[in-house]
Amino acid sequence: MPIAVNSHDARANPLLDKLPEEDYTRLSPSFEFVNLALSEILYHSGGEMAYLYFPTTGIVSLLYTTESGATAEMGMAGRCGILGVALFMGGKATPN
Repeated sequence: MPIAVNSHDARANPLLDKLPEEDYTRLSPSFEFVNLALSEILYHSGGEMAYLYFPTTGIVSLLYTTESGATAEMGMAGRCGILGVALFMGGKATPN
């Protein structure tokens, strides 16, 4: 049976749900819920990242594009994940 998830509840992402209440309360005013369209690009390789993404529903593919333009999926993140780890770790861009 599918799991019912409220897409506007940040705690639907287990990483956010596991935060201590004090930290969650401090950070939650910065949360913004966004709806993404199929094939929408969040950022390009080498581009500056502005946001961390904590999916609450759906899956985001991480693609690698070769010099010839071919793509290969190198990972994905769902509601148990995070996108933008380079930003989280203090960087401003992603190398791939």
